[in-house]
Amino acid sequence: MQRYAGFTLAELIVVIAVLALAAAVAIPGYLGWLPDIRLSSMIRNLKSDLALARQRAIRENGQVAVVFDIPNNRYTIFVDNGAGDGNANDWERHADEAEIKTITLPEDVTMYAAAFAGGSPRIRFDGRGLPNGLGGHVYLRNAKRNFRGLVMTMVGRIRTKISLDGGESWDDAE
Repeated sequence: MQRYAGFTLAELIVVIAVLALAAAVAIPGYLGWLPDIRLSSMIRNLKSDLALARQRAIRENGQVAVVFDIPNNRYTIFVDNGAGDGNANDWERHADEAEIKTITLPEDVTMYAAAFAGGSPRIRFDGRGLPNGLGGHVYLRNAKRNFRGLVMTMVGRIRTKISLDGGESWDDAE
């Protein structure tokens, strides 16, 4: 008698059915977590981008600006040195000024507040890595109305914040 190795069709159908059932149970739970994962990820990315702007200002021994565009849900980091026909330190990126990066937030993450020196939605680091003004904050929320934020001190220390009451009060998230 010859013996064959392998699986029968019935065994394969049972395995596929079990995998489909597991996926049907797991996917809705994962999709529920996705907005929170995107929000947390965006806060981490924003924190590293601010650190990048600070380091680039030190490296260039010049001014690096981070300008938040709240209506369009994005921010731009650039060297604000007036290269070409621009004016240095005017908060505007001119054609010859080096753009470090422009980031648009995911659809389900909204930047609803950014206020730094004088309440403006922008921050600039000098050649020593110090921010202009007294620091400030950036607040984000997701489609599930979870709130996260970054707060920067006047010496450039960045802390992650979380709000459990809709953005009224903020606690350290770290």
